[in-house]
Amino acid sequence: MKKYLSIVLVLLSLAAPLLADTTDTKGGPNIPKEYTYSPDSLALYLDMNYANDDQKLEALYEWITHNMSYNVYITFQSKNEAPDEEKEIRTTLRLREGVCRQFALLFERVANALCIPVFMVNGYTRSSNVISPYPHSWCIAKVGSEWYCYDPTFDMGYTENQRFVSDPRKVYYRMAPQVFVRNHMPFDPIFQALPQPLYYQTFDNGEKVQAARQQYNFNDSILIYSRQAPIDQLRRSIQRVRTNGAPNRLIDYFLELSESNLKIYICNQVRATFYESMRLQNLAEDKRREMARKIKAGFKSMTDEDIKDLMEECSSSIKESDALLRSVTEIPDIYKANFAQLRQFIDNTMNRVEQVNEIGSKYLQAKPNKRKEYIRHYMQ
Repeated sequence: MKKYLSIVLVLLSLAAPLLADTTDTKGGPNIPKEYTYSPDSLALYLDMNYANDDQKLEALYEWITHNMSYNVYITFQSKNEAPDEEKEIRTTLRLREGVCRQFALLFERVANALCIPVFMVNGYTRSSNVISPYPHSWCIAKVGSEWYCYDPTFDMGYTENQRFVSDPRKVYYRMAPQVFVRNHMPFDPIFQALPQPLYYQTFDNGEKVQAARQQYNFNDSILIYSRQAPIDQLRRSIQRVRTNGAPNRLIDYFLELSESNLKIYICNQVRATFYESMRLQNLAEDKRREMARKIKAGFKSMTDEDIKDLMEECSSSIKESDALLRSVTEIPDIYKANFAQLRQFIDNTMNRVEQVNEIGSKYLQAKPNKRKEYIRHYMQ
């Protein structure tokens, strides 16, 4: 991203006068509208106008809290619907409104485009010792060597009589994790960013001290997390949640939703693997037919290397297809019949490939003056 930004910086250098004013009368950054309809363009503007990561995050945070409105008419996403984060971000930027999830997503995506490590966090909150009945979303960001917490939704304003009232501030901006966790509890304890995460019941009961538990290195843990595939992140998250103390209603809901999303991820992964395996099986079958035609033509106009290459293409394609299909260990019921049928196709193609490759091998092993005779014998 830095390389991309530096290239665009050169192209837009003549626009410097347009970018000169960076602060409006409300205290938020006055970013030109043309930069505010995509995460990448927002990142570009921030990268050109602010010196370091801390300043860029501050400007982004203030822009969101000053320019977005909270949608009090919340719509919930179906558990059977995979989230489309790109669509959510585009809609939020277009309408200039959303809910906590969209604001956190936007903050995360723009910061990541600036190469700043940021994660959106899902969890719940507590106010005056009362647990909110609704899930909530915020972010954690790494500035320098330290992690901090950011909640643009809580600093955006408040609701009154089913109306949103804008009241931008910076109470929950760049807050230390040990302070933030007093009223924000992530569902996944890894995002507490603490060496000793609180148990859910400790947070829910407002206790200031909890039973000792094993310490861990958050930086190492989050690095491992960031390198995992989404499906593995979700699996490990579910395991951490299940071992972080007594769940409440919100945590039970999060687990139910996570397990539903995991099923969607598995189905999508299984379907993609199935189609790729089928593509390779079809390719192997096409190459096998081509090999059969070449045999009937007596390998006319083909060098030994050409024959070897064709044999390798036949063999490698069907082996890849077979390996992919075998890599799927969890097959949803709706795909079992399709997998069984493809399994049979692969086995049949593999046998036919072995047959034509055996003929090709014997042809190559034969002395040049015996090869035509071998082909005639085969054709009989």
